[in-house]
Amino acid sequence: MYRLLIVDDLPIIVQSMVQFFEDLHREDLEILSAVSAFETLHLMKSNKVDIVISDIKMPGMSGLEMLKQIKDHWPRCKVILLTSYSDFKYSKDAISLGAFDYILKTEDDEKIVESVDKAIRSLNEEFERDELYAKTKEQLRESLPNMQRAYLGDILRGKQVSAEIRKNQFDLLQIPLDPSKPVFVTIGRIDGQTGDNLEPEEIQSIYLVQHVFEEYAPNLFRYFAIPNEPSKCIWLIQQVESGTESDTLSETFPDLLLGIFENVQNTCRNLFQITLSILIGRKPVIWRDIAPKYDDLCLELGWGLGVNREILVTDDELADRAGSSDADFSEEGEEERPRFERLNRLTDYLENNQRWLFFQTFEEYLDVSFDNKTAVYYRLGYLHGLASTLVYYISKTNRRAIARELYDPKRIYTAIDSESASEIKSRFTEAALYIFDCIEKERREQSHGVIEKIHDYVEHNLMNDVSLKTLAERANFNSSYLSRLYKQMTGRGLREYVLDLKLERAQFMLLESDMKVQDIAQAVGYQSSLAFIRFFKSQVQMTPQEYREVKKSMEKRS
Repeated sequence: MYRLLIVDDLPIIVQSMVQFFEDLHREDLEILSAVSAFETLHLMKSNKVDIVISDIKMPGMSGLEMLKQIKDHWPRCKVILLTSYSDFKYSKDAISLGAFDYILKTEDDEKIVESVDKAIRSLNEEFERDELYAKTKEQLRESLPNMQRAYLGDILRGKQVSAEIRKNQFDLLQIPLDPSKPVFVTIGRIDGQTGDNLEPEEIQSIYLVQHVFEEYAPNLFRYFAIPNEPSKCIWLIQQVESGTESDTLSETFPDLLLGIFENVQNTCRNLFQITLSILIGRKPVIWRDIAPKYDDLCLELGWGLGVNREILVTDDELADRAGSSDADFSEEGEEERPRFERLNRLTDYLENNQRWLFFQTFEEYLDVSFDNKTAVYYRLGYLHGLASTLVYYISKTNRRAIARELYDPKRIYTAIDSESASEIKSRFTEAALYIFDCIEKERREQSHGVIEKIHDYVEHNLMNDVSLKTLAERANFNSSYLSRLYKQMTGRGLREYVLDLKLERAQFMLLESDMKVQDIAQAVGYQSSLAFIRFFKSQVQMTPQEYREVKKSMEKRS
């Protein structure tokens, strides 16, 4: 949406032109007005104005003087000057000072609209090619590392895409890994940090560890580091192979990683007093299996290394240390261990009110939970994890509930212990639906409250300023957002509602009172009776006086 400012020292002309543009129902324009060059410059200090339509001759400061100040301070603003034949000698000066266009006052309204549309096209073209575009690209470049980490973080949480899409996304985000080759997954933990109430120096520690690793990383491999928490980091590492080497990764590569991370540990300890534990996945994994590998390493890091400090091992060494204890469980659903990336996605979908995506993942989650190959202890992990998530959001919705029955979260936990698989699914589904219904109901109530507030204000202030800008300020919203919200909630534009109400009020006054047309015009917000007559005739194909006479004549005959 662009802001159009109309300037003239005669209020009746300003009002007439404002009304003309509002009658066009232009959703891409917000109309502002001013009655002097000084008011214009003051208004532009607190409002971004894209296009100005101004008379050249005004007392105090002329349109040309105002144009010069506008171009000095707001060079992107497009200024359209209105001139008479006697002012035509000023047109050359106007163009030299940076005026976008000048229009003779004798020309029709369509010429003004055409000039405004041309200004909008020019603004759009400039955005694509000028320094603003270059600045945006620079900001994109600066944000690229965060976008890379976010995308790879999604992969760690189980996001699955085709090989072709993954390649395109790697190219787009300039991720320095080969999307077609497997990767070694390594996870590091700064010992002693819990992630709660950390000092700024402690939060920066993981980035310091990353920099130390970069110093020791040879040209033999490519990698990408992802800070996972204030105390953890994940490295995705690939060996760089020459053309004469096999496509399979060398079996000695994990030993090289052990040596590098030993140097990292020593440097962090000796120079920065940071103790670091490292767990290296000894075997490379393909991209679709990264999330399960990441889950496994997190579990091992928490359990296998949880009572130790500054450990440096590979995951197969931990498996050897565990001995036969894991073997007892390997036949009972080892490949169906809890994959909590689905639970993370479910949480995101609840946060963002994405009902369809939630229930799609929700079904997958429960199907795995009750699969015959899933061990009982893993199934309980799944169900209690989901139950905790649902209970948390039910507690939030219960606290915000107004005049509705609250949901008892105990019903979720008791279902796990006492009901069959189908009954558990039904109870969990019931709870999820309750959450989404509460979110949707609250959003609708809030939106309807805004609409009611707008309607109440317009109905009681129709004779005053009821422009989009004023209504947005009353609702404490951005004007563009309010315009979209109103149309989404009511099915029509906000300006359309205001104009319909003005027409309805005017028709009532014409038939039910003896008020003069000029007084009716002011009562519905028109300072100029000519502007009111033009608006009325465009809606009913009759002037107000003709409408009054025709309707009263019809009443007499009936």
